[in-house]
Amino acid sequence: MDLASELGLSVLIPARNEARGFPRLLAALKRQSLQPLDVLVVDDHSSDNTAAIAQAAGAALLTSSPLPAGWTGKNWALHQASHSSASSLGWCPCSRSTASNGPMNSSRCCSISWA
Repeated sequence: MDLASELGLSVLIPARNEARGFPRLLAALKRQSLQPLDVLVVDDHSSDNTAAIAQAAGAALLTSSPLPAGWTGKNWALHQASHSSASSLGWCPCSRSTASNGPMNSSRCCSISWA
C-alpha cells in the first residue's frame, strides 16, 4: 500500500471546458509518486468533452450544482467534491496548471487540506 492510500487522500479537480489540457493532467496524475484513493472531477457545465475525457481516464465525475450566491466557481466545485470524496482524512485540490511545468509529483500536485 502506498502513502496516499495509507493517508486516505483524494485528488479533487474543478473543471470547465478543459478538454484541451485535461488528458495531460490526468495522465500526469497516474504517473505521480503518490496514488490517491480516488480522483474526482467536478465538471462545471462544460460545453466541450471534458466530462468524457475524465470518465475515460477513470476519474469519478460529478456535475456541479448551480453556483450559490457568494461562492466562486472553483471554490464551489472543490466544496462539492470534498463531500463526495472517498477520503476520510484529507484531499488534494489540483488543477490543469499544476501539470503545465513538467513532471508532477505529490509535492507539486497536492496542498493537503485536512477534512
